[in-house]
Amino acid sequence: MIETVLKKERQRNEILLGIYEEELSKLPKGKIIPKIQNGRTYFYLRFRSREKVCTSYLGKDKNTLAETEEKLNRRKVVEKLVKELKAENRKIAKLEEKI
Repeated sequence: MIETVLKKERQRNEILLGIYEEELSKLPKGKIIPKIQNGRTYFYLRFRSREKVCTSYLGKDKNTLAETEEKLNRRKVVEKLVKELKAENRKIAKLEEKI
């Protein structure tokens, strides 16, 4: 009985991990960095690509800036969920060894 519960929980975790990792691949990473030039503020997205630090201009549109910030916040939430699911999978693996 316990084995079936653990098996179902592991399957559920693997499905959720797949969904969350797919979502992570679509979300931007990095931070929004403001730069002031000639009294004007320009916003850039700074992120790491392999070992390089890259910047991407976000534009002056407040909606685009807010949307990007929202996506970055969502990424943090999803990364935390993935980390918790992986920890849960390790616990399940230990329990399966004991049984």
